[in-house]
Amino acid sequence: MVDATRDTLFSGAISCHQPKNGYRFSLDAVLLAHFTRPSSGARLIDLAAGCGVIGLIALYRHAHAASCLAVEVQEELASFARRNFRDNGFAEKSEVVCGDVARMKELVPAQSADLVLCNPPYYQPGRGRESHLPGEKDARHQRTPFSAFTRAAAWCLGKGGQAAFIYPAAQLAELFAACDANRLAIKRLRLIHSYPGLAATRALVLCHKEGGAGLLAMPPLYVYEEKNGCYSQEVARMYAANPAVSDVDGGAPCLPN
Repeated sequence: MVDATRDTLFSGAISCHQPKNGYRFSLDAVLLAHFTRPSSGARLIDLAAGCGVIGLIALYRHAHAASCLAVEVQEELASFARRNFRDNGFAEKSEVVCGDVARMKELVPAQSADLVLCNPPYYQPGRGRESHLPGEKDARHQRTPFSAFTRAAAWCLGKGGQAAFIYPAAQLAELFAACDANRLAIKRLRLIHSYPGLAATRALVLCHKEGGAGLLAMPPLYVYEEKNGCYSQEVARMYAANPAVSDVDGGAPCLPN
């Protein structure tokens, strides 16, 4: 039995079990889950779902969404995702598939989603800090190239369908090339900074399959108000209870950065 923790979001409104030692979700997943607003009846697919936290947040914030299918290659994390959907009351609106996105055509039918969300492994083998824990290493480092995720997203979407990614800002050239190769037109771009005055570390992008020209560069998102400060008001609201209804700042903790 894998040692696990039970962590909560939105003042305990939803809970998320995840490995105590190994890959654990980060702020990146929370940022991506708040970046889009699914339409009524939307079918969601979360690629590289981990313990399923992005799908949990999406279903909690957008009760009008029809369903969420989570795809995760690691069986241990896929099991956590199944448990988390069930324990939070989303069993009937969710499904978890254990498989590699490089074989997406074998996992789900074409055009089976309206919105794809993806927080993929960021680093190529040999780059970035490598964990000695196999599960965390596989979640952080690419077993398949990033282009496999954009290709999988394109397979899942019909014309006009949307795909959202979070990726390192320093690797945006790779993201743009992979999206273009798979007919995913980037329509919205938002850079994420730790705090004002620092270079961006992450980027959020929203794509439309076979979309036309035109890109909206959104205002930057700052995680913290200042160095060693509290979460910015925008990020604090992401942790507030029922943020889909209330716009009141939550009591997010002050965390070092």
